[in-house]
Formats: sequence, structure tokens, C-alpha cells
Amino acid sequence: MSRPRVLMLLAFLLLMGCSVRSSILSETVRALEEASLADQLESSEHYYIGRAVSAVVVDAHPMADFNTDDGGARLVYLNLLGKCVEAGSRDVTRSATRLGGFVKRSADQQAEVENVVLFKGVQVGLLAGEDVAMFASDGGFIWLSQGALDLCSTEDELAALLAMQLGHVLLNHPMECYRAEHGGRIIEPTGERADWFNGDSSGANFGRLAISYADDLMGSYYPSPYNFEADRFAALTLLQTGYEPRALVVLLTGMAAKRFDSKAGDWLQRQSDLDARVANLAAFIDEHAMRVASTWADKSEFRQARFAGAMGR
Repeated sequence: MSRPRVLMLLAFLLLMGCSVRSSILSETVRALEEASLADQLESSEHYYIGRAVSAVVVDAHPMADFNTDDGGARLVYLNLLGKCVEAGSRDVTRSATRLGGFVKRSADQQAEVENVVLFKGVQVGLLAGEDVAMFASDGGFIWLSQGALDLCSTEDELAALLAMQLGHVLLNHPMECYRAEHGGRIIEPTGERADWFNGDSSGANFGRLAISYADDLMGSYYPSPYNFEADRFAALTLLQTGYEPRALVVLLTGMAAKRFDSKAGDWLQRQSDLDARVANLAAFIDEHAMRVASTWADKSEFRQARFAGAMGR
């Protein structure tokens, strides 16, 4: 049995353990038995889905080597920065209307977004490879490639990258897109992972959900309304955290410039609306006169030294 399959089965066993001890996950278990997704998910359910999806991500994109001193230190740094960004996001609006009205949600859908809570906080993982790739799934799991880190030249830009991915998670974009694409049903995976799970048990359906969800996450691209919404959420989060909101404009501009570089990889080449995102976000920041307080700006030198040390630059 492959390592990702073992991880997904473990995640499911933990899921079942929670449902046996309480009724928190009973709706998800019922939905899995019927090969459909629950409309309302508890934070623990989001976590276990994201954990299993992560197993598929690292099957497709091997993790970086964390056994070296540099690799381990970089992972610690990324997670500390991720937790800092997450803390700054807590008072940021999730209202679709206040974030520009790009995404249309019913009252129930908006309530679901407002209730998304990270069961164990944000967790950042690093993937090997120079290709640019970044994936964020339910439960606060954020995966970045070394190529994605190389896009960032300052800690502000790295914080912006994390805030953008966290925005997708907290605004429920991965699950909303999965439901929109598949009508809320768990679909049969295709490709080399298609035969990992067989039968109609809730365990098999959970495995198929993780695979198809991850395949969508890695192989598709968020529609522009979701990107515009996540960008604005990220800018507000950066302001709350004391980082420069315009760092996200710089990051997106750099991504647009590198988009057609053959070494950048397929993920970046699929990002077709980067110029529009830059214009939209710059206008939003100017409209709200976003400026970092001088007391925070004074920390930029220290932050840059910390970033350079962690990134080995």
C-alpha cells in the first residue's frame, strides 16, 4: 500500500474516531456513504479533508528535504510566519459584498464562509522543485514549492503569498469550486490514483473525495472573482499584521512577468488574469489609502535580515 493511501486511511480512521465519540462528524459520514458532500462542515471536518488532500498533493509533488538544518529551519520559519498572518486575518471581513461583490453567495453560503475556523491553525508545507506551485486546501493546509518561495524577495512578499493562499481557505474557495464543478457529488478519480479506493463504503468515498478534490486543486485555476476576493482579503490581512499591502501587488506583478518562462512550470502558466488582478488590487489599496504604521515599518530591516537568513540568501 502506498504512503499517501496509508495517510488517507489514517485520516479517515481519525475522522471515524471523532464521529464515534461524538455526533460532530455524523453528517459527513452520512454524506460520504451517499457519495455526496455535506453542505455544512465543522472545522474538524474541513481539517481531515485537507489532511487527506495533502497526502495526494505530496504524492504528485514530492516534499522538500527537511532533514537538513537549512530545510528544517526554513519550515519552522514558514509556519511561524503563517501563524502570524493567520492571527492578522481574524478581524478581516469575509463579507462578499465588502470585498467587492465579485463572488455571489446565498445567505447560507455566506454564513458558511463566516463560520470557517481552522481546527489546528494554518500549516505550511514545502514542496521540492523549481517550478512555481502553491496549493491551499480545507483545514488551513498550504503547500508552496521552492519555486514559489523564489518569487519572493522580501518577508513582506512572502507574507503576501501566505495571506493570499490563506484567503482562499478562509473564504471557502476550494470547497465552493469543488461543489460548483461537481454538483456537490464525490466523483470517480481518473489517472494513476483511480484504483486506490474501491467499493461504496464511507471510507472509500472519503478517499475518492480526497483524490478528486486534490486533482482539481492541482490541475485547475480559480475563476477570477475568487482571485479578486482573495487578493483583497490578503491586502487587508497584511495591513492588520503590519506588512505592506503593496507587497502583494509586487508579487503578482512578478508572477505576471514570469508567467511565460518555460522554467516556471504549468501552474504559473495557467494564471491568465494576473494583469487584471494587479490593476484591481492596486486600485483597492489606493482607494482605501492603505499605509503601514511607522511603528511597523521600522521593523522592515529586522524582517529582511530574518527572511534572508531563513531563505539562505
